[in-house]
Amino acid sequence: MLITEDIESLKSLSFIHSKNPETYLDIVGKPTCENTISRVYAYYLNREVTADYFLNTLIELVHRKGKEIQWNEGNSFDAKTEHGLDDGKRIDILIRDISKNSAIIIENKVYASVTNDLPAYLNGVNIKNKTGVLLTLRPEGSRDNFVNITHLEWITAIENEVQHLLKGDFHLNDFVNAIKNLTRNMEFTNDIKLYMENAQLIEKAIAAKASTREYINAQMKKLHISLQKENDSLREIIAKEGKNYCWHIFKEKNSSVILTIYFGKLMGGESELCIIIEALNSGRKKEITEMFSEELWCNNHEIHLKVEKYDQEEVMRVMVQSEANNFWLADFLYEKMKNDKFIEVYSKILTRFESQMSEVITEI
Repeated sequence: MLITEDIESLKSLSFIHSKNPETYLDIVGKPTCENTISRVYAYYLNREVTADYFLNTLIELVHRKGKEIQWNEGNSFDAKTEHGLDDGKRIDILIRDISKNSAIIIENKVYASVTNDLPAYLNGVNIKNKTGVLLTLRPEGSRDNFVNITHLEWITAIENEVQHLLKGDFHLNDFVNAIKNLTRNMEFTNDIKLYMENAQLIEKAIAAKASTREYINAQMKKLHISLQKENDSLREIIAKEGKNYCWHIFKEKNSSVILTIYFGKLMGGESELCIIIEALNSGRKKEITEMFSEELWCNNHEIHLKVEKYDQEEVMRVMVQSEANNFWLADFLYEKMKNDKFIEVYSKILTRFESQMSEVITEI
């Protein structure tokens, strides 16, 4: 159970978490697969539009790490994955210039530890000028003539060079995000530190939110029953929980007009408690406003017909003034819907549409 001291402690915490964007690697279930990631790197190294950006940024990073790399600028090159050696070992990504005078050998690591025989990769490639790159999620240190570069270092350098391509290239932008996601998921961020330091307190808050949701669900069922008893036009309405802290009330055979209650800040959202009558589309809204122009006041939204917002402080004030455990949100909402004519207007809309439907059926 949360107490006042807990709430004050929670208010002092500052979280900055943002959800990672979903990418095509997530969709196909391969966000951490080394072979898949190697193939995508190779694809862009072989693609004419992006090849030089991927290669040149890699060479520049190797130089910054203090390693000289001999590569004839302007020479054509290709990239190959899973390149087999005579001893059966495989190189994750092999970049070779067309004259086969220079090569970059990349050992790609995501979650796996570096236990490979790196010198064997260098010795297995029969090219005079060759450079090894150890590509990892976190800095691992250069070793065995392999320069350590992180995925984030390379993809950030690439991103800076291809800004003009990213807007029009969904897949390239997605791959940049996929590599950034990989790194973020492994970082010990301030959010994680805050949670670990305050885990019991935060879990209390999570449990309190779950209880609040159960309370709201129960209150919405009560409101649903109260509305059904209001008049004949509302007798067959149903109520369903929606996304983003809201509930929808509608008639299944006439679901083109919906009554929506958005709980907003009461459930962690950003806006105030809000009640809305909304049409399925702008065409339906136009049709309804022509019928009931004197009763519908929302003109600045494509599908909203009638909207009222209720300040969170007002709701909380009513809660506090109620006797202990005796605040019924359903009664508060019902009173607002009654006083602000939501019930009256919604009932009229349903009645008018059902009347029109009956006329059509009669004509048929």
